[in-house]
Amino acid sequence: IATQLSLLLYLGLVCYVAIVSLEGLALIDALEAGTGTATQAESLETRTRALAAMAVVLYLLTATLFICWMYTLRTSASVAPEAMRHSAGWTVGGWFVPILNLFRPYQIMVDLWRGMVRPARPFQGPGQPPVPVLVTLWWGAFLVTSVGGRLAVATVPAQADTFDQARQAFQTELLVDAVSVVAAVLAIGVLRMYTARARATPPPMPWTPIPNVWPSAASPRPDAQFPYGRPV
Repeated sequence: IATQLSLLLYLGLVCYVAIVSLEGLALIDALEAGTGTATQAESLETRTRALAAMAVVLYLLTATLFICWMYTLRTSASVAPEAMRHSAGWTVGGWFVPILNLFRPYQIMVDLWRGMVRPARPFQGPGQPPVPVLVTLWWGAFLVTSVGGRLAVATVPAQADTFDQARQAFQTELLVDAVSVVAAVLAIGVLRMYTARARATPPPMPWTPIPNVWPSAASPRPDAQFPYGRPV
């Protein structure tokens, strides 16, 4: 519940940031036309900086809660351990190792889904169940937001000295916000889908060896002392 609430708050904040970016584009047009004022520009800049700080804090909080949710699901009885390719520690560490964080969290999400299939199947076994398209779409949107967003922001000057630079900054922010909204909505869908599946999945049956019903060579048959039959 906390993770879903945090995602919803982050989604609402990103939508509000997008609205402020639209206001910024309108204000630039007004300033160029001579109808805007410096007071409006200063007020918008103050709000933009405050929203940027709030977005960073809420993003870090949401990411922490999401990783904790993944780890809790990984170590729960709903997921068969033999279906996982990596240990539980990679559920957390996979997000922080460079290059590896581009695909390891997705692998873990795939294994988590397959680990909730009954009867449980080992990850190297044949006939692996398919993974919902929603998971792939979410991870793709997340990569575009994380990697593409950083690259897009890096092309924008830190301090806009002209109207064109300010307009480019707001347009870039709008693009990043649009992808972030898509990623947040997909993340909520993935979270709800996995949580519902975990609640409906019984614990995996423990593997027990088949008992040996055949007599061993060390224990002779009961009638071994009467090779020609029991006396009458």
